[in-house]
This record gives sequence, C-alpha cells and structure tokens, in this order.
Amino acid sequence: MSDDIWWRAEVNHYSIANEWGDHCSTGTAISWRKFRVVRTTPKGVWLRGVMTGEFFVLGAAKRQHAVPTRELALADCLARKKRHIRGCGARLLRAENDKKVIETEQMRESRRVSA
Repeated sequence: MSDDIWWRAEVNHYSIANEWGDHCSTGTAISWRKFRVVRTTPKGVWLRGVMTGEFFVLGAAKRQHAVPTRELALADCLARKKRHIRGCGARLLRAENDKKVIETEQMRESRRVSA
C-alpha cells in the first residue's frame, strides 16, 4: 500500500477567534497531503491528489512536490522551511541596509536644512 501513495508535509498556521472576532490563540501544525500513484515510468511517477489532476514527479529530482514516504516528506518540508528562512534573512538584511541608507540621507538632509 505504501508503494502506491506518495506524501507531502506542509506547515499550516491557524488562529482561533472568539465570538467577537478577537483572536484568542494561534498555532502551527503539520498537515499531510496524500497523492495516489497513477503510473510509474523509468524517469518518475504520475500522481493524482484529491483536488488535483495528474502531474509528473521526476524520480531523481532534488526538489519534489511529493515523496514516497512520510519520513522523506518531513525531511523535504524541513528543507523547504530552511530555504524560506534563508530568503527571509536576505530580505531582512536588505531592509536593514535600506534603513541605514535612509538614516544617513536623513542626517545629511537635516544638516543641509540647518546650515
């Protein structure tokens, strides 16, 4: 049975609101998506999800939309999150550098106006 099901793990964030619409609590959970193997080829597999049509997953690819086991799906999810963190870090660094440029320009402008 595990040979004909492939998996994808995803991180979901949720918020619970009370009857007045105020957010009481938030949380994070792992959700599992199952994909049924339609057919196997020498290069990979054709999968079908609950709400998706058939799509191809290259068997030897570094990044795959789905993988054959839940363990691999968690490892893939962790790798995606690490890439996400690297991208966020790069954007944070750019924003901090932009802030420094703006503050430098602001100091120059205040000196120009006061002179």
